[in-house]
Parts: sequence; structure tokens; C-alpha cells
Amino acid sequence: MQRAATDIVVTNLSYLKQFPQTPTRPARAAFYLYVAEQLIREVKSQELFCDLGDKLIALAEQAYAFRRGDRIEELSQALYALPLPGPYKSAAGYFRALGLRRRGELGTATSLLERVAAEPSHEYTSRAIQSLGAEYQFRGDFESALKLYDEAGRRAAEKITSDPMAQLLVQRNIAVVKSLRGDHRGALADLQRMSPFARAVGSIQPHLYYDYLNSLAVEYGELGRLQEAERASRVALSSPFAGAYPEWLETFDDITSKRQRPSHSAVAVRLPTASDPAVDGLGEAHNLVRLPPSERPAISAAGGHPQGAQARILNFQQWKTTIKSSSPTKGEAVVTAEQRIRMTTGEKLIRLMDLISRDETDDETIDKILEAVEEIVLNRRSEKLD
Repeated sequence: MQRAATDIVVTNLSYLKQFPQTPTRPARAAFYLYVAEQLIREVKSQELFCDLGDKLIALAEQAYAFRRGDRIEELSQALYALPLPGPYKSAAGYFRALGLRRRGELGTATSLLERVAAEPSHEYTSRAIQSLGAEYQFRGDFESALKLYDEAGRRAAEKITSDPMAQLLVQRNIAVVKSLRGDHRGALADLQRMSPFARAVGSIQPHLYYDYLNSLAVEYGELGRLQEAERASRVALSSPFAGAYPEWLETFDDITSKRQRPSHSAVAVRLPTASDPAVDGLGEAHNLVRLPPSERPAISAAGGHPQGAQARILNFQQWKTTIKSSSPTKGEAVVTAEQRIRMTTGEKLIRLMDLISRDETDDETIDKILEAVEEIVLNRRSEKLD
């Protein structure tokens, strides 16, 4: 707009200069020239101020991406101080509210956001409304938050105040509300659907794409899709913004914890081979019990696994059923010596795994069991060596 005004003034000035001064109107022609020159100077100054305002807004966006609340406030104050048009003042108010919120002054920040949102439509109208919705979401008032998100999305899609960044924030926050209400499948479906849009906006505002990936990782984790969750979380943590978003690391730690958590439903068992390292507490097979060849259960050629092959996934519930039906104890807590004599090697192993897998068997108990087994095995090895 300012450049168009400059072109008009320059055209008029050139037009005035082609008329020579006459004895009857020399002062008026000179006055017109003076006015035109002053207009050009003022318009150019306004253009310079607007260019400076645009740079300050870009810096404020960058500070917002890195969550630099102090920096955001400094830049907003600079915007306020410049002789800029109304939309720049609205932007200054929006960033000022973000800085206050980062500093913990939520009441003042909310009042300022409401004032910015109520102003005539401008570039930051939808962002201000979306930020107000996020505050209601934080308080647990999801209904109010969703109403504001709907309004922010509508404003962000309007031609005059179009804002892809606000649209992405609104869509992601709606998915987060679904997640907080327990609808993780619905939240994941929303996030997956907006993936192309998130990538497009991320090419302009990269931190938004990485934050989106963190939300995606959370929902994958909630639904047990841990490999996909870890992949998305790792990408987010590899970004230069990770230091400003500690919740991304919390997401990754939670996913890692879920992946390392032992399952009480199934376990994969592999038969030891001659190439396995010795059971000396140092090798990878230190927690395997070696059976002498004479004690190893026979493996049928038709249905068994060759030595060293990966065994089936054995279900603990099936094991418990087996041990209750085959063991003389019929589910009693202790197996007597006489009953152990009648048990096969497979049934004994099942009994051991059944005891270890119970919920009341904590890590300390498992450590004691492991220590006892290692001591027994090492003593047997020593006896054979002697």
C-alpha cells in the first residue's frame, strides 16, 4: 500500500516540474513542489518503519518458536514504540500477551488476548482466539476451548486474515482435546489426516512440524504402536528446537519405558546352543540354565524345533493352565519334592516361569532367583571340572 502511494506522489511531482514558474504564480508552483517532496519523504519513512516492523515480527515469531518469553516482550515493546499502522500494534499486543503468559502473568495475558481478538480483523486475530482456546483447554474446560478453536479456524480460513499456522494449531489442539478425553484412536486419525498440511506449514515454521510429530508420537504410544511412536519422537528430538520443548523428551522417555516394560502375557524362549557364551555372568546368555544332554527334553522331528532355533511364543496363561492340569499340586502354592520328581523337565521350567511372571514377583525377588540359579549352575560346573 505504501509503495503505491509513493508512485502516485512521484508521478504528480514529475507532472508539476514540467510547468515553468510564471511571474503570476511562482509561489504556488514552488509550494506544490515542496508539498510533493514532503509527501515523498513521509511515505518513504513510513515504508522504512513498516519494513522494520516486519523484521521485528519475524524475530518475534522466531523467539516464540524457541519459547524465549523475555525476547518476545522486548520485541513487542519495540513494535509498540514505532509509528506503525494498527495491524502492527495488534501484532505487538499478541506477542506481548505471549511473553506475559510465559512469565506466568496469565490474567493480564488473557485480558490482552481478548482485546487483540476483539479488534477489527487482522493477521493475528485467529492466533489470539486460538491462544485463548488453549488457556481454556489448560483449565480443563474443553467445551469452551472447542468453541474458540472453531471460531479461530473459521477466521484463519478467511481470505483477508488467512493464517495456515493458526489453522494447523487449531487442528492439532482439537486432536489433543480428543486425546485428553480418552479418544486416542480419534486423535490419531485426525493427526494422520493433517500430516501433509503439517509438512507444508513446517516448511515455513519448522517448530510446528516437530511439535506435531510429538503429538503423533504420544498417540502412537497410547495405542501401543511403540515402534512408530519412537520413530516420530526421535525425529522431534533431533530438531534444533528440542531444548525448548522438554515435553518432547518426556514423550520419548515414556515410550522407551513402555518398550522396556516386561510383558506378563508372553515370552520368547530360545534353546541354548554350543556356541552360546559360558554362563559366567559376563556373556549374553548368563541367565540361561544349561541342561546336560541326558536331561534335555526330546524334540520330535515332526513338531519340534532344531537345536538353536527360535522357539514359539509361549503364552503364560496357557502355561498356567498346563501346570494346573499336569502338576499334582492342582494350583497349590508349593510343589513338594515327591511331586517335583514326577514332573517332566518342561513342566519344571513352566513352573519356574509361572512363578517369575506373577505380578507380585518384583525385581528384587527376580534378582534373588537369578542369583540362586547362577550359584547353583556355577557350582555344578565346578564339580564337573573337579
